[in-house]
Amino acid sequence: MKNTHKKTAWLALGVTVSALLASCAMAPTSGQIDAATQQVLKSSFREQGIAGMDRLELDASNQACSDAAGLALDEKLAKSIETANLQTVKLPADGKFMGNWSEGEKNRAKRPRPDLDRQAR
Repeated sequence: MKNTHKKTAWLALGVTVSALLASCAMAPTSGQIDAATQQVLKSSFREQGIAGMDRLELDASNQACSDAAGLALDEKLAKSIETANLQTVKLPADGKFMGNWSEGEKNRAKRPRPDLDRQAR
């Protein structure tokens, strides 16, 4: 009787290990996961105001960082990305970095934002 229980236990263990190995072999690749993620984003994102579908397209610097997948970028590539992005920064013409908040509030009032107005209520 004990021998039968041991055989059953070994058989169950063998089936379990086989199932685990089979599930590992069938795991999706990172490329498949990326494609599925892009498909979900494109199907669920909608244009609203200045937020267009172009936001889902990666520029060269975002693509390079995504391809690195958490690893450090090549020093030369990182420097070129930094230089290219710093060129897009627009500094204030008058050299003053601090503004008048009340002027900013007037500008915001000219462009109503339902999401902010709803929160203020």
